[in-house]
Amino acid sequence: MKNILFLLSAFVGILFFSCQQPAPSSKFTIDLYLKNAEGKMISLQKRVDGEWVKVDSALNETGLLQLSGTVENPELYYLIIEDVRGALPVFVEASAISVEADVDNLKDHTITGSTINDRYKAFNQRIEEFDQQLQEHYTAYRNAGSND
Repeated sequence: MKNILFLLSAFVGILFFSCQQPAPSSKFTIDLYLKNAEGKMISLQKRVDGEWVKVDSALNETGLLQLSGTVENPELYYLIIEDVRGALPVFVEASAISVEADVDNLKDHTITGSTINDRYKAFNQRIEEFDQQLQEHYTAYRNAGSND
């Protein structure tokens, strides 16, 4: 009787573990293609409780490098380049992300492989449209006041 109970328990245990779904991968990689940044240290950082936390870093020897780590949910990270003012914001999610940028003009960059970044870019473009409309209305308001 003990042997049957043991075999039944082992069978149920094997069945239980074989039916579980594999955990989704939380690993990300960021392939960087940076112009004018050879010889500079590149770090991927995020803000945690108001403090900068380094996730990964590498020395940019040739203009091509890769940073990686794990992330449970999409999160805003920043690429920080040694001796360069400002940072490049990147929404990181569990995927293979590519970033192309020129250090002399970080605003003109391309990020692919991340649906969250695509949405963020579309959001920013929409905000720019509103900013432009607001600027046009403000200019018209100022011009109307100066014509009186």
